[in-house]
Amino acid sequence: MQFIDIYKYIELVKKAQNIICVKDYKKHNRGLILRHDVDESLDFAYELYQIEKENKVKSTFYILLTSDLYNPFSLKNRTRLKEMVESGFEIGLHFDPMAYSNNQMLKNFKQEMEMFEKYLNIKLYSYSMHNPSITGEYIKYPNLIDAYSSDIFNNECYISDSTFSFRGKDLKEYIEKSNNQLIQLLIHADHLMSEGEISYRKPIEKMLKNYLKKIDDTYFVNSIYQKEREEILKLIG
Repeated sequence: MQFIDIYKYIELVKKAQNIICVKDYKKHNRGLILRHDVDESLDFAYELYQIEKENKVKSTFYILLTSDLYNPFSLKNRTRLKEMVESGFEIGLHFDPMAYSNNQMLKNFKQEMEMFEKYLNIKLYSYSMHNPSITGEYIKYPNLIDAYSSDIFNNECYISDSTFSFRGKDLKEYIEKSNNQLIQLLIHADHLMSEGEISYRKPIEKMLKNYLKKIDDTYFVNSIYQKEREEILKLIG
């Protein structure tokens, strides 16, 4: 079975006459609201951003502050995120209520919002909940746009690639509809790294290679690691 690869994705979204970030949708009555939830890898997000930028496509990337898989506050990632904003893309908050053991969702969200703006030094305009279909939890916060607002999140105007499935919807048809109304498209960067396969094998292989490079860079100056490096790299891949 096949999925769209990253180049087919670009080809399709460029058929939309008006591509907009989530933060700007209220200024428009038609257009493709393009969104990416960054669940696994900021490396994938940055790679997708570079390809979109080359093709004059702009979108919103939602970043987790509580991920076990990436750290948005590292110098490298802060620099990347700032570059993306300065290129006209939007960086928003991807909030995961399951990251907390307490029952104070609004308080936790507010704390993340403040951390986002203070430590990433990026103005926050919009947010999306992480796995709301599983948790059943949504939040409303004044002066911020919710990607799950009912006017852009309903069966007629929303399409997502969750688990490689558009749920029976025709992506091309929804993109064409965006020339007459607002359509929100959620695409996950890791799916576009599958090279068209409905499989997580290639994205995970690529993610592991990226992590291995980071581990190697981190330990490279260590004299003991230098002696063991060749054997360690063979051992893990």
